[in-house]
Amino acid sequence: MPDLMDIRATDGRLELDLPCGPVAPRLARQALRGVLGSRRVGDDAALVVSELVTNAVQHSGCDPEQTIRLDALLSAGCVRIAVHDPGRSGQTPRVRDEVPAQAGGRGLRLVEQLARRWGSDHRDGRLVWAELAL
Repeated sequence: MPDLMDIRATDGRLELDLPCGPVAPRLARQALRGVLGSRRVGDDAALVVSELVTNAVQHSGCDPEQTIRLDALLSAGCVRIAVHDPGRSGQTPRVRDEVPAQAGGRGLRLVEQLARRWGSDHRDGRLVWAELAL
């Protein structure tokens, strides 16, 4: 498991390799909060990173010894969060139709509501990203 001291964070950029396991979302939130500080978007960004990392752990088909890559970049007016996983499941991230009694399945709906835009790419695994206004 990576130590939060191993985070590469410089000039508004965060790069972190996370274990593909249940601890990954918590580590991702902590690392991102460390980079964002007290910015207004911090809570929304923490929720978005948590959802993207959780989806990577649950749906990527990665093994516990593999890693998930988190990149975050602060730039003029926005924070861009990107999560890269091995993408072994072959699934395409999509917002599910809402089923009230269904547990789970609302993560990308939250991302869609909080981010000004989001998307995915399937080269060399899967990359899911979101941009939030600062």
